[in-house]
Amino acid sequence: MEENKGFWYADWSFPIFVGLLSSGVFAGTHMYYLYGIGAFNEVAFVAMLKAGMDTGVYGAVAAFGASFLFARIIEGSLVGILDIGGAIQTGVGLGVPAL
Repeated sequence: MEENKGFWYADWSFPIFVGLLSSGVFAGTHMYYLYGIGAFNEVAFVAMLKAGMDTGVYGAVAAFGASFLFARIIEGSLVGILDIGGAIQTGVGLGVPAL
């Protein structure tokens, strides 16, 4: 079993997984922006994005998404794997597109 831990347990593979996950979430938000379906977030968060799309004012969703992602970066090693997914969904899925 020890010889099968090459790629899946390597430290350098984590940024690859995060990059793939982030690109998928960003693509889902792009689909929502164009077609109205596909956002990978909670209903209240997507409602903030929709309000920004309707009014052209993205300040609330940009601040919320960016602060959510920034808080997870500051927490560092205290962040669990579920927090990383939530930070990507909210920060990359809402904050980055709103910026």
